[in-house]
Parts: sequence; structure tokens; C-alpha cells
Amino acid sequence: MKRSVMFQVFFVMVVGILLFNVKPVYTNPEIVPKPESVSEILSNKEKSQHFIQRRSVLNKFLKKAAFISEGANEKKVKAQQEEDEFKWTLETEGQILSPLVIDPNGTIYAVTNEIDIETGDIAAGKLVAVELAVGKINWEFDPQGKISGTPFLGNDNTLFLGASPAGSVGGTLFALSDKGTTRWIFDTDGEIVNSPVARGDRVFAAATGGVKIRSTLYAINIKSIDINNVAPEWEFGTDTRIESLIIMDSGIVIVIADEILVGSDKSKIFAFDPVKIADSGIAEPVWSFDLEGAFVAHPVAVNDKIFVPTLGANPEDGKVFAFSAAGEKIWEFAAGGAVLGSPVVDNGGTVFVGVNIIKETSDGFSAEAKLIAIDGNGAKKWEFQANNNTILEAIIASPVLDSSGNIFINTAGLAREGVVGNTYSLNASSGSVNWVTNLKGAAMPGPLPGIDNTIYTGITKASVNLKTQEIGDVSGSIIALDKNSGSIKNTFETKGAIVAPMSLSDVSLFAGTANFASNAISGTLYALRAVGAPPSGGISGVISDSETGDVVVNAVITAISDGGAFSDTTLSDGSYALGDIPVGIYTITIEADGFAAKSIEGINIVDGKSIIRNEALIPLASTGVV
Repeated sequence: MKRSVMFQVFFVMVVGILLFNVKPVYTNPEIVPKPESVSEILSNKEKSQHFIQRRSVLNKFLKKAAFISEGANEKKVKAQQEEDEFKWTLETEGQILSPLVIDPNGTIYAVTNEIDIETGDIAAGKLVAVELAVGKINWEFDPQGKISGTPFLGNDNTLFLGASPAGSVGGTLFALSDKGTTRWIFDTDGEIVNSPVARGDRVFAAATGGVKIRSTLYAINIKSIDINNVAPEWEFGTDTRIESLIIMDSGIVIVIADEILVGSDKSKIFAFDPVKIADSGIAEPVWSFDLEGAFVAHPVAVNDKIFVPTLGANPEDGKVFAFSAAGEKIWEFAAGGAVLGSPVVDNGGTVFVGVNIIKETSDGFSAEAKLIAIDGNGAKKWEFQANNNTILEAIIASPVLDSSGNIFINTAGLAREGVVGNTYSLNASSGSVNWVTNLKGAAMPGPLPGIDNTIYTGITKASVNLKTQEIGDVSGSIIALDKNSGSIKNTFETKGAIVAPMSLSDVSLFAGTANFASNAISGTLYALRAVGAPPSGGISGVISDSETGDVVVNAVITAISDGGAFSDTTLSDGSYALGDIPVGIYTITIEADGFAAKSIEGINIVDGKSIIRNEALIPLASTGVV
């Protein structure tokens, strides 16, 4: 398949941010915590909102790579029995370019995007709620426009979602229940171009490009609003473009904004104290700071310090700034290149950043990638140059630390054989190399630590002819690496590119793809068993009324064995699903208001299988029980 323009755009996707000072739209950070176990990853809801959506570069690639086809809107779920290497797969109507969000009740949320073929921009999107156990769609939400970033999962499982309705210069903040119903909406002056964030009783959202001013930060008090006429508790306007929102442990809201002037290489950081503003009634920052350099990657807040990467007028002018919670600049570090992923900070205060350096050559240019460790005073401790037989290599995502003192990076680039990438493991104290693994594909998301000494990486694969600038079909792989040696434990092929971070539950791995098959704009959500996960299976089905055949809603299904009890409640279509439960012999009980309870013994849950069990309940009126 000849796509000469695609070759150029794919090449630019990796280094265009450096070469042309392209400023992408960033949403949630890709900051992977340092977990002792997978459960610790899931326990922090805010850190499940990971991703940098490089829309202005990536969408151009999508425009050239994807074409609408007949049947692209058909949803298909393949069960484990049909495709053994995956627990299930679910085809979606649009590409999955944003991170997946998992709630504590066993639902996984995916944003799917439809691409405008003419412009390459995201034209529309949907939020899809999927039953984690079996891959069944519980509900879909269509905001009638494009979705910005990922939903933010609040304390009471409220989903906050920013969207820009089609044909409107404004945006809308939606508050959704975990059943997909709309609790309230708030219309903004300008598009919502990044993910909302929430803490306690307040949710914060930023809108850009409205009729009043360039950007507005909105604060909404969730408990005091009139859901029929939502109004912000306060708002703050700025003539800069708000690109990023984070909340510190102290509750201070940090806002990073770019100047909108063409060619500007300046940005600004604001800090807001919501409690102080509520008490005084004056919406103003407690401090602000003008930064030299445009916003590049999402900042991070760790131990009452804020670390902000910027990009200067030239690629080599990139810097990292450190601020105290009070707004004092602690240090600035000249990175010598562009930092595309968020910094990562260890328990000792060392900051790790991936730096990308562009050099002009007689043939055009070359690109190098370095991992740099910065101490608590802003001095370089060590640096490591990544170069594993590549023409070009870039660190796009954040590094990842583990609890054993190791740090991991993924790279994406080009070699003579095509699109390539590597995973590197280094000693975080010294920078010495533990191992490097060639992935034979571009690793754009960061590594994901799992159980059983496993690191997961998602890659995008494509063959490239450097002479003719032709690029072959695009696909992907999920690769499980041994954390100690770098050896490949398992490889799972996907039919689409993996550009968004993957997610883990206690026993399963989930990945979303953007599919580039000929004449198709679609995506696929994959679920597979995590390496080292204990044997498990599942059971699902539909509960109905034995007399009318109508489905029974809110019936409680419980699977009981010596190993414990697992429960689910039927949805509006009468369906239930119990997944990832240990193998064994179970008794299934079913209870619902107005019906006689039912018990089924001897249900055998086997490893890697999800059985279907539909049951009918007898109405109490038919049993003579009042």
C-alpha cells in the first residue's frame, strides 16, 4: 500500500514536535506510579487519568491512514472460546486514542473518536462503558461532538466529561452517573480542550476560544449547585490558552497556559486556592509565574513541589522548572532538548526526564533521545543516551520507576527496516543499563508495570521504504517483558496501532487500538489475562420473568464457593456478568424483589472460560407467597 505522504507524517509524528515546534494539545499526564502491586495502581483514581493526546500531529497521521468502510459501525465481541489468546475483544466505531479508565465496580470506560477525513481532526466521539468481565457494552454516551481527553472519575463514581458539540463555539461539561445517565450539564464559553479534574466537592474545567476572552477556568461546587441551572462557584479569565490542569495534595489547583501569539515561546503558570477564593469571593491566583518556553508536557506535583517542562524557540532550548507550593522557583534545568513526557520523581527527590535532541546534518537531520536524572538542587546526576541501531529515536512518554530502584523508558523511531522502538531498563541511582529490548515497533505509550515481574509495552508496527517513502499496513502488538532480564514472555498481535496507555486490573490487561485497515475508521478494545495472574473464569447471562419473558432488572446474582463470594446486579437489559473469579465449584443464588429466590449448585468455573447461564425467576404471586 503506497502512502508517501503517510511516510512523512508518520516520521513527523515522532519528531515533528521537535523540528517544527508543533504544540500539541495535552490532556492528562502519563505519570505511572511506583506500585508495590497492581492494586496500588487502581487505588489512586487521579493517577488513572494518564495520557498526552498529541492531536495536532497524530491526527494528520490518522487522516492519511484511515478510510471509512462499510460495516465499520458494526460492534463485534469475540469470546475467549473463539480467540484463545484474548479473553475478549470488542470492535468500536471510532479509534481509541485516549487512556482507558476502570472503576471499582468492574466497568471500563473508553473514549472512541471519529476522524474528519478532510482535516484529520477529531470530529466526534463517544464514551463507551464496557463490562470488564465479558466485554459487553453496558451503555454509550454521545455528546453530539468531540470529546476532549478522558473522563475523570469522581469520588462517588461520577464521570466528568468535557466535550465540544458540533457546530458550536462553546463546550459542555457533563456529569454522568456510572449507569450513563446525565446528572447535570454546564455550558462553557469556548471549547473544552483538556480533561476536567475534581477534588472533594469541586470540579474544575477550562475552556478556550470563546467570545469573551481566550480562556476561562471554571470551578463548580458539586454539592451546592442547582442541577437544573448549573452555575460556576467562580471563574477566572486569561488571555492565554489553558493547556493543563492538576491538583496538588494540598488542594491548590495548578494551571499551565500558553501565550497564543503566533511564534510565541512563552507560557504561564497559575496557582489557585479554591478555599480562599470561596471565603473571599475574589477569583484570583495566589501566585503566578511567567515561563520562558512554551508548554510541552503535562507538569507533575510531588511532595508540595511542581515540575514543569517547557520548549524554547529552538529544540535545544527546552527546560525543566521546579517550583515550591508557594510559587518560589527552586531551580531551572537546561535540558538541551525537548521533554515530551511528564517528569517522574522518586522518593529521594530525583527528577527523571526523557529529552529529545535534534541535530542538523548534511542529509537533513538526526534525532537523539536521552534520559536525564536531576537532583534536588537542579543539577544533573547522570544521563543516558538511547541509541539501539536506529536512524532516529525519541522518548515520547514518561519514564517509569519501580520499587526495586529501576527506571524504564520506551522509545519510538525509525530504522532501515521500518518503524522501531525499544524498552530500556536502567539503574535509577547510577544510570547504568540493566538491559535493552528491541520491540520491532514504535513504543509511544510508556511501559506499564504488572505482577509477576512483568512490564507491558504496546507498540505500533509498520514497514517503511526509506527510498520511496512508502509505508506498509499499520498494526500493533502487546508485549510482556520480564522486568529483570528484558526477555519477551509473550506477544499478542493487534490489528490496530496502540497509541494510548494500557490499563491493568488485578488479573487482566486492557488495551485500545486505532485501526488502520483499508477503508476503515475503527478501534478495538482488547482484554487478556495478565502474566502470572491466578487461574480464573467467569459466568454471565440474562435473568428473566418465567411467566412474561420480560427481563428482570436489579436482580442480585451471587457465586459462592469455599474461596469466597462474588456478586453482580442485572442491568436494564437483565444481563449480569461475573468475571475473573477463581476456578472452582460454585453455588449461584439469584434474588430479586417480587420473585422467588433461586439457587443452582455445581456450577464449574474453569480457567480462561466464561460460561453463559440464563435463568428465569418465578413471580411470588405464582407461588402463593404474599
